[in-house]
Amino acid sequence: MSQLLHPTSSGASRRAPSGVTLDAAGLSARAIEVAKHSLPWLREMPPRRLMLMDRVTQAGIRSFQAYFRDPDSADPTDMFAVAPRELVRSVTLQQTLQLMRVTSSLIEETLATTEEREASVIFSRQLAFAAAELYATVGDGNGLWERRLEQYVVDAALRGTLPDALHQRIRAVGWRGQGAAIAAVGTPPDDGDTDRLRRLAWDAGADVLLGTSGERLVAIASVVEGHSADDLPAVVAAIADGFGAGHVLVGPVVGDVTDAWSSLHAASVAATVVIASDADTRVVAADDLLPERALAGDERARAALIEKAYSPLRQARQPLLETARRFVEAGGAVETAAKRLDVHPNTVRYRLKRIADATGLDPTGARDSFVLQCALRLGLMQDATTS
Repeated sequence: MSQLLHPTSSGASRRAPSGVTLDAAGLSARAIEVAKHSLPWLREMPPRRLMLMDRVTQAGIRSFQAYFRDPDSADPTDMFAVAPRELVRSVTLQQTLQLMRVTSSLIEETLATTEEREASVIFSRQLAFAAAELYATVGDGNGLWERRLEQYVVDAALRGTLPDALHQRIRAVGWRGQGAAIAAVGTPPDDGDTDRLRRLAWDAGADVLLGTSGERLVAIASVVEGHSADDLPAVVAAIADGFGAGHVLVGPVVGDVTDAWSSLHAASVAATVVIASDADTRVVAADDLLPERALAGDERARAALIEKAYSPLRQARQPLLETARRFVEAGGAVETAAKRLDVHPNTVRYRLKRIADATGLDPTGARDSFVLQCALRLGLMQDATTS
C-alpha cells in the first residue's frame, strides 16, 4: 500500500497529522475492488453508477487529505459536492456508508502512526454524519423543493410547450438531460419508491423529471451527454420496471424536453383509453392507440390517423382509397369488394398490397383493418367539411 500513501515529514500536528499524502485515484480504485468482495450490490452495479461511486470516493479521500493538512478548514461535505443529486438518486445511503467504511478501513491500514489512525476515525465519523445530512436534506428539504419544481414542470408540460425560463430552472437544480426526450405514464410503484425509477433511468443514460397527473405517475426522460435518441427505447424499457402494475404508456420521441408536452399529451390520453384496446404488452406506444385516442376526442390522434392512412391513399394515382373503403365495408372479403368495384379479385389483391405499401397497414389484418377504417371515416368527414 506504500504507493497510496507517502510520509512527507516527521512532524505532526497535535490535532491531526499533516505529513501524509494520499493518492485519491489509486486508493479509490483499490477500495472499490476490495469492496466488491464483500458488497454484492457493488459487483452488480452498472458501469455508469460505478463511475459515480469512484468520483465520490476519490472526493472523500481528498477530504481526508485536507483534514490531515488542516483539521479546522477541512469540510466533510466536500466529498459529496461532486454530484449530490446523482448520488442521492442513484445510490442509497446504506450503500454509500458501506463503501465509506471499506475506504476508511483501507486508509487506516496504510497510516503509519496511532495518531494518524485516530484522526482518520474521527474524520470518518464526520463524513458519515455529512452523508446522512445530505440524504436527509435532499429527501426532505431541497429535495422537496426539487420535487415541487418537477411537478410544476409536469403540470406545465400537460398544458403546452415549456418556456425557456422553466427549462433553465430545472437545469439549475441538476437536470442533466439534453437532446431527445420522451414521456411515459403509468401507475406509481406500490412501495412509493420513485427514486428507483430515477436510478434505472440514469443507468440507461437518461435523466428524468417525475410528477403525477391524477393517480398516475408521469416521467419525462431525456438522454444525457454521450447518448442519443437511438438510446430512448432502452431507456423506456428500463424505467418501465420503476412503475407499478399495469401498462406503461409511452409518447413519441421529441427533439428536446421543452417539447415534451406533445409526448406527454399522447401518453396521457393513451393511458385513459388503453383499457379499451387489445394491448397485451407491458409498454404500449401511444401511437399504437391512435384509433382509441381519436374516439376519445384527441384531435392530434385524428390528424395523425388521417396523415398516416388516409392522405396517402387519397393522393395515390390508382383508386386505392376507393378499394380500401369497399374492402373494409365488405368485412375483408376480396370477392365481395371486387364485385362492388367491378374489377377482378386479383386486381383487389394487387391494390391491397399497394395500400399496405402506402400506409404501413395490412388491410387483411384485424387490427390494421380497424385502424384503416377509422382513418377512412375521419378523412372522409374532414373532406366533407372542407369542400
